[in-house]
Amino acid sequence: YPANSAERLMVADEAGCNVVIANDPDADRATISEKRPDGSWKIFHGNELGILLADWLFERWPEMVDNVIPYIGG
Repeated sequence: YPANSAERLMVADEAGCNVVIANDPDADRATISEKRPDGSWKIFHGNELGILLADWLFERWPEMVDNVIPYIGG
């Protein structure tokens, strides 16, 4: 598994991938890269991923709300 983003994207190009999802060994950091139509890569970082995740949650909340189990901490 390539350790740096340049190597990961090179392997993804060779494999014909359009999306790369990677995390560090203890999974406390992640990055997602998407291939653009011009062949370059967009690397999404923490704040961008947070916004994308929040958008996904807000868009799908109405259809998910019946499947959510509320947690009441104590």
